[in-house]
Order: sequence, then C-alpha cells, then structure tokens
Amino acid sequence: MSLSKLQEPLILAQLAGVIGSAVFAVGNFANSSTGIMAVLADSSTTELPLKYRLTMWRRFYERGKAFYAPMAVVSAASYGLVAYLSPTVRNSALFSTGMCMTALPFTLFGIGPTNNKLFALEERAKTGETSEAFDKNALGLLETWTGLNTIRFSLVGLGFLNGLKDLALM
Repeated sequence: MSLSKLQEPLILAQLAGVIGSAVFAVGNFANSSTGIMAVLADSSTTELPLKYRLTMWRRFYERGKAFYAPMAVVSAASYGLVAYLSPTVRNSALFSTGMCMTALPFTLFGIGPTNNKLFALEERAKTGETSEAFDKNALGLLETWTGLNTIRFSLVGLGFLNGLKDLALM
C-alpha cells in the first residue's frame, strides 16, 4: 500500500513528536525515580556530603536543560505540524502540542523558584556553610524539585501517550 503525498510527512512529523516526547518523559522519569535524582534527594543517603549533592544536582540540571528542553520544543513543533497538516487529528495533535509546550513555562515559573534556591544553597555550601537546618532545607528542596519534575515529565508524557495513540491510528 502506498502512502499519499500528505500521509508520509504527516507520519514522519507524528513519529518525530512521539520519539521526542518519549525521550523527554521516559528519560526524566528514569532519572528522577531510579537515577541520580533519586539518590540525591534521599535523606538516608549519608555517605555523600550535601555540598557534593548540590553540585551534582546543578550538573544534572544543566545537562538536562541542554538536552530535554530541545526535545520538548521539537516534539511540540512536530505535533503542531501534524495539527496543521491534518484536520482529522487536529484537536488531538494540538493537545499533544500543548502538553509538550507546558514543560517550558512550567520549568520557568513552577520549578524556577526551587532551582534558584538550590543554586543559592550550592554557592553557600561551596564556602563550607553547613548546619542541621541548612542540610534539612537543601534536602527538602531536592525532594521538592523531584516532585515538580515528576509533574513536568507527566505533562509531556500525556502528550507522548496521546501522540502514540494518534500514530497507531494513522
């Protein structure tokens, strides 16, 4: 069976959206639930000094930002192209576009304040500042960040699942 001239770019755009949103959602899920973030936010992990945890969090955050933010943009753009090309899946593709795009403003406004507090604590920890209250605050912020990240990757995950459903129906 041959594809029409519209079906091929439509399927390729949908596939790009599905792959990008899958990488974003699954990668973030793995890192937050079983990867480095699970270890950094675990208050029972006493072998790793807090100043190193904060430095590792920053490196994790910066690498994730460089990798996952473009994934969200590519996914949203791909789903947006599908919405433009196909009236039959337009509403569903717009839903996937919206779910992928939420990652960016949610990061800025939802997670941003926690990021800023963690950046400041990391700088203070580098100078040797530590106390029970300081440590408790930092661990609490790492746990908060993990929870907020769960919301973020779940939103993109909804876009992925919806996109996967649409791909299966094409």
